[in-house]
Amino acid sequence: MVPELADGDEVLVQEYGCAPVRIGDVVLVRHPTVAGTNIIKRVGDLRDGGDLWLLGDNADASTDSRHFGVVPRSKLVGRVVARF
Repeated sequence: MVPELADGDEVLVQEYGCAPVRIGDVVLVRHPTVAGTNIIKRVGDLRDGGDLWLLGDNADASTDSRHFGVVPRSKLVGRVVARF
């Protein structure tokens, strides 16, 4: 898949709670293993309890749930609704 975002893009994020998260949404989450870091990934699946399976659009160059596993919904900051 072609990456949706490029270096230098800015995004507008709608806080979690304002709209439901669906498979295919691009979301901002607190990195599950690197404190103080946020990442943007696409929701590949919603697991039991609302946990997120996240995928990068560029699978060959992306670190995502294939590396760090499911991400608790508590790490979700919001859904990306626009890019500039």
